[in-house]
Amino acid sequence: MADKSIIGRTFSLSGLRPFLALVLIACLGVSCSLPKPKFTLPSLPANEQAICTVTSASLASPIVLTIPGHTQPVTTLAFADKDATLHVVHAGVPGTLSTWRLGASPRLVRQTIINQVGRRGAQFNATGSRLVVTAGRPDTERYGLLATPLDRLGTDLTGVQVWDPASGELLQHFWNDTTRLPAPHLWPDAALSSDGSLVLNAALAGYHMVEAATGKGGCSLTTIIENQLDQTTTAVGFAPQGGVFAVGGTHGYVDLYRLGSKPGYCGDLGGLRMGVAEVALRFAFHPTAKRFAVLSNRSLWVAGWPVSLFSRARRIPRSESYLGDLQFSPDGRWLAVATPNGVELRRYPGLEVVASDPEIIATAVDFSETDCTLAAGDENGVVRLYRLQR
Repeated sequence: MADKSIIGRTFSLSGLRPFLALVLIACLGVSCSLPKPKFTLPSLPANEQAICTVTSASLASPIVLTIPGHTQPVTTLAFADKDATLHVVHAGVPGTLSTWRLGASPRLVRQTIINQVGRRGAQFNATGSRLVVTAGRPDTERYGLLATPLDRLGTDLTGVQVWDPASGELLQHFWNDTTRLPAPHLWPDAALSSDGSLVLNAALAGYHMVEAATGKGGCSLTTIIENQLDQTTTAVGFAPQGGVFAVGGTHGYVDLYRLGSKPGYCGDLGGLRMGVAEVALRFAFHPTAKRFAVLSNRSLWVAGWPVSLFSRARRIPRSESYLGDLQFSPDGRWLAVATPNGVELRRYPGLEVVASDPEIIATAVDFSETDCTLAAGDENGVVRLYRLQR
């Protein structure tokens, strides 16, 4: 009898299977017909007021800073000394670091020669108190056709240099021996932590990190052999809050890491997959939210961390270019983007363009911390100061 009862229950369950299958199909049909949620970025706290106000006229009538006879492209720039100073790095052979004293009548106070500076590969730390410069040495014979359109991005300077922009003093020179890592390549880049204590350098497929004062190694990752150029690291950057850094490459990837408590290890926070044809060029981290922006040769991306299955990223296509820059405002409500078609001010989190200046080939941008000023450098070595409204 016991066996028959078991058999009876088995058959009764099997009879329910077609009904359950129909219910499941109906549920799936309903869920598929529901509207898919649109991409949204987290809003900023309502009680926080924007430091600066941006309107469509905000980028009109800028103050123009020029150096007579100097037309070298601006590679990077940064406000320093509580916004009383603006440091500007110009690409060239030799490159130069120009220091401006700002005020009612801005004036050039110093020019420092920096050997050779490429169109990329120079960054200030978050406070503008330190500058890192790196460049590869493209070998046309070795890299073949790949080097032809891009060789202007590198220079003959090997290794990585750390400068004190306030004094114009060279503080450190790492990896100046070509037999040591990182080997020179077409896409040089380096970044400094907010306090300037750590140097992060792009390797052929990974990164190397050292202490700026001692040159001792931190965490490093190199995963690809030297001749596999399709997976070369092209961009590195630190979050201003500290503890997080980003690494991007030529095959459409961006990986985020957290500085580890022990040397030699940095935890993986996930990443962003942009697409095989996209090359990461520059990062900008939001000052308060766990969000970051990526400028690639084809797109502007905004994403967050740590990455999970529910993480979403937003992509805004742009005209293809291997140069450009981007920066969040100190309050995180605006995103400035430098492009060959001008400089844009986008509202965060909507990312719509609120103001633009299409008359310049913009190459670098930075916001002041206190006086609502946006600085933009261009292809001809000119810097424009846009006074935003408080």
